[in-house]
Amino acid sequence: MYLYSLSGGWRNFSGPPGLTATSGFCMVSSSSGSKVVLFGGYSKNPDTVLGDIFILDVSTLTWKKGPSTSPNDVRRYPACALSNDHFIAWGGDTGDTSTTVAPSDNMLLVYNIATDTWTSDYTAPIPTDSNPPGKGETPPPQVITDPGLYKQLRTITIIVSFILSGLLFYCCCFCVGLYL
Repeated sequence: MYLYSLSGGWRNFSGPPGLTATSGFCMVSSSSGSKVVLFGGYSKNPDTVLGDIFILDVSTLTWKKGPSTSPNDVRRYPACALSNDHFIAWGGDTGDTSTTVAPSDNMLLVYNIATDTWTSDYTAPIPTDSNPPGKGETPPPQVITDPGLYKQLRTITIIVSFILSGLLFYCCCFCVGLYL
């Protein structure tokens, strides 16, 4: 693994202690950049699909190994996300070529980083004033439910588009006039 810093450039950085996956793992960063999670993957020696999870604390550059998934939930090439101290993985395959390569049950895997446990479900909290997005996170888009406000915004958009089109036409005509 490599680490990049603005002051020092690129340098070697050791991966998680005990990591045997050589490919097929997923890695995701929290939106604040304070944590990086690495999960699953494939090890060629021995020929194994893994259910290991590792959490990097970016401020201290230390790795922590969490409990592995059950043998039925190992994954290689999963997709993953990190939300509100919950790591979520889906898809990928188990490497079992005797039947099907896609996991047939329990497609969604959820790991609670705060409690250091695998859990069976996850419900995303709705952001409120008491639960604002974290530092550096973009707040969710607001849905316009007032028809009057929607009509005003649409009218403003049309006017601005008309003005920009007119300016573009004027600039093109001016440039053509200079060229001729």
